Parts: sequence; C-alpha cells; structure tokens
Amino acid sequence: MNKQQFLDGITGKPVDFEVDGLQIKIRSLTVMETKDIQANYTGKEFEAALVTVIYGVVEPKLDMDDLEAIQGAKPGAVIKISKAIADSSGLTVENDDSPN
Repeated sequence: MNKQQFLDGITGKPVDFEVDGLQIKIRSLTVMETKDIQANYTGKEFEAALVTVIYGVVEPKLDMDDLEAIQGAKPGAVIKISKAIADSSGLTVENDDSPN
C-alpha cells in the first residue's frame, strides 16, 4: 500500500441515505470538522447535530448559511441524519474500533 492508497482509504466516501422518504448523500466528518464541533458545540448537543448535518450532507450541498433553515426542520430528521454521519465517522460507541 502506498501513501495515496492509505489516504484514500481513511477518507469517507459519500453514501446514499434515506430520511423521511428523501434520498440524500452523506459522508463522514473530517478531523478538522470534528475538532470544530468539539471546540464550539460541546454541551450544545442539538447545535452540534445541526452543524454535523451541514458538514456531512453532500447532496444537497449545505453550508452555514443554511443553518437557520435547518433549525426549522423536524428534530427527528436532523437527529437521524446526524447520527448516520457520526456512525460513518466512527464517532459512536457502537463503531468504536480504537485499540485498548
């Protein structure tokens, strides 16, 4: 394996995800995005979920200008999408592959 193969392997690729009958594409978070969420939204779980959705939804492409609109969404949909992104990023307990 060369360096490029390694980097390609640890970079999340977009995957299809369905929520409330809508087909979207999501990807895992990057290290920098995760650091931003931890630094700015620790203790603010729902705000962290909203930003996770903005970072992790690939289609349709979202950005921070969409934050207010997403705040008007159904909470359950936001949580489902955020959890799927966190799962694909290896950030949930069920996906903990870290060495002991």
